[in-house]
Order: sequence, then C-alpha cells, then structure tokens
Amino acid sequence: MASAIYYGGRAIVINPLGVHTNAINGYDPAGADITSYISRFDFLGVVNAVFRPRLYGSRRSQGAAGFHGIDDACALVGCY
Repeated sequence: MASAIYYGGRAIVINPLGVHTNAINGYDPAGADITSYISRFDFLGVVNAVFRPRLYGSRRSQGAAGFHGIDDACALVGCY
C-alpha cells in the first residue's frame, strides 16, 4: 500500500494493517489505485477492528472468510 502511494501505482492488498502517516510523509494517497480485501472473520479482522488502521482506497469485504491461505485470496482477486 505504501509503495502504491509513493509511486502513484496500483495495489491489491488482503487484510492490510494500514499505513502509518509517517510512512507516506508528504505523499498524496489520492494518486494511488488501492483495493483492500478485508475478511470480517479471522485473526487479522479482529486486529483491524481493535486498532482501526488508516486504510486508503476502496474496500471490499470477503465476508466471513475464516481460515484461508494465499491460494484462496488469489482466487478471490484473480492472481492466476
């Protein structure tokens, strides 16, 4: 996410923990095309709910994804 903001590029992220404002100091997040896929029912979903990270771009819910690996996440976004 931070590199998409820095370079003004595209990022697809799964259950991101957000980006601290110090990481993008002076850069405009509006120039990046970021899509965050967020699970509402797994450990990272709980962490996101507690810490409320700053997420940029659009968010798409995976619903109650439960236990899932990178293969399931890639199937969701079309990695391969």
